[in-house]
Amino acid sequence: NFTGKTVEDGMNGIARSVARKLADRVQPWGLTAAKGQKFQKSIGHQVDRAWFGTNLGAFPETREMKQAHYNARTNGTRMGAVPQRQFRKEQGKPWLKLISRDERDSYKAKAEAKAGRAKAAWIEAANDIGSEKLSGIPNWIKRHTKSGYGHSTKTGKGMNYVVQIFNLTPYMERILPQETVNKTADEGKRNGLKRIEKQIDAAIEKANRTT
Repeated sequence: NFTGKTVEDGMNGIARSVARKLADRVQPWGLTAAKGQKFQKSIGHQVDRAWFGTNLGAFPETREMKQAHYNARTNGTRMGAVPQRQFRKEQGKPWLKLISRDERDSYKAKAEAKAGRAKAAWIEAANDIGSEKLSGIPNWIKRHTKSGYGHSTKTGKGMNYVVQIFNLTPYMERILPQETVNKTADEGKRNGLKRIEKQIDAAIEKANRTT
């Protein structure tokens, strides 16, 4: 044991590496503050399109903005996204007055505030492992890391030690396909192992200097 760390420490580090990589790969890809701002703005634009479309009769009739957003997303060409069509008031086409601007704006603020929740569950799972928390997580994700959607389990000791991370976000499979999870987990494991190798190499070099 050149590094002063146990097998458990090494596995925990690998699991945290995997969790960070999975958080990065949840749509939209990336963890930066700039990515969060762009994502929240995109959500706002989708709500606006759903509002316009509903009041123009393009989507199923409803007087609730949440339902209107859902209707517009499920009627879209991409599952989960409101169509890119830019709705405008058109001459001769009645404005149905189903949903007010105030209700739209109130719902939009809540929808934008949810941005980052699915990513945060992976960060929460990593932090749940204990001993240390992931650093460099921007606020648009960090604000959700106590939501309860992410957790970890640890069993066994030594070479039989197993750590698992879980993301219980209800719609996770839609925004992070299993194939992506598998590839990303492998990449995260490789990154974690590289860090351990560097720690061992540094410890060996230090030991050689002192002998």
